[in-house]
Amino acid sequence: QTSLRHVQVIMNIWQPLKFSSNSRPILVDGEVECLSNSNVTLDEGDKSKSTDEGSLILTSYRLLHVIEQDGSRKGVALFLSLVSNVGVKSGFFQQTKIVLGIIPPAPQGASGQQAIPQPSSQADVLVRLAFRSGGHDVFLKQLRNVLQSKSWESRMSKSLLTTTGAFSTTSAGVGGIIRKAEQTERETEQAVSQSFTDLKALMQKAKDMVVLADRFRQTAESTATSSEKSEFGGLLLDIGVASVVTRQSAGAASYHQELARQLADVLHPHVEKAGGMLTLRDAYCIINRARGTDLLSPDDLLKACSLFESPSLSLRLRRFDSGVLVVHSLNRTDEQVAQDMRRLVDSKGPLGALDVAMQCSIALALALEQLLTAERLGLLCRDETVEGLRFFPNAFPSFQ
Repeated sequence: QTSLRHVQVIMNIWQPLKFSSNSRPILVDGEVECLSNSNVTLDEGDKSKSTDEGSLILTSYRLLHVIEQDGSRKGVALFLSLVSNVGVKSGFFQQTKIVLGIIPPAPQGASGQQAIPQPSSQADVLVRLAFRSGGHDVFLKQLRNVLQSKSWESRMSKSLLTTTGAFSTTSAGVGGIIRKAEQTERETEQAVSQSFTDLKALMQKAKDMVVLADRFRQTAESTATSSEKSEFGGLLLDIGVASVVTRQSAGAASYHQELARQLADVLHPHVEKAGGMLTLRDAYCIINRARGTDLLSPDDLLKACSLFESPSLSLRLRRFDSGVLVVHSLNRTDEQVAQDMRRLVDSKGPLGALDVAMQCSIALALALEQLLTAERLGLLCRDETVEGLRFFPNAFPSFQ
């Protein structure tokens, strides 16, 4: 009976971790990765039941334990709001472990969003973190700093975008709706004006700005015109990635693997928008614009993109015969690219690489490669003159 209760408590503490389509842990609003360490096991309870070795990721809100299994990722998450104390267990013939005192969470009502759990009145449960490859000192120091800052409390407090209060007649009816909308607009304007007064205020309000950007993005998707969506997409790139992968946050051993997963998440919509292919030069500009001051070197970008071959990632790095490097979507085959080029030539007439680049808003080198792909598959044929290289629909098969 005691063992059954212990299992129930542990399952209540550790929550299943969700992953993106490219196997990156999905973070909650305002959450940022701080540090990562590989080859870490979790020892739970009095019986020291040990889990498989995996990567332990410390964020501003949670501890994430990720395990690679059969080419896929599985993981669990522990909210730091449940941690009551932190200690260290060591001995002459024992491995040093970080010991966490965890208070099981109080029951929560149904909610559409993932809420920060609150500790209950139950006794602490011990969770031991065993670092097989060392590094527990640095991890412990960073963990204590995060616990001291209590970043999750700002998310638990009153949200910037919502107002709550007791019911009154002033908030009822159409007039109440209008007053509430005006109040929300005033709070938004105040937050924006305060955030950009100086750098310190901007850092303090960064999380609220991310929430505002996400709110505007959702509104723009349903109401904005195509030009407005394009303009707002540029603004979102200026805001950047909320939690960039760095050597410190991912660990030197798994830095490029984690960077590849984040690149796949960030670049995938841009690759799809560009017709399934994006030159590596354009990818470099997009990702560094999103990363802000934490710029990515060309070598690191190339190494990370070369790791796209993982089965779980949606992108691939491809080199054409001409030497052009592109980021290629698995959802886009050469046959589909050739068919698109054939339809474009059928509708516009004979086209050169510059014409296609202007029509499709893609790089000139990429436009030429797509035309050559259509030629190789027999859908187009070339006419090379002193005026340049142009492509026509291939009518030769109809003569047979």
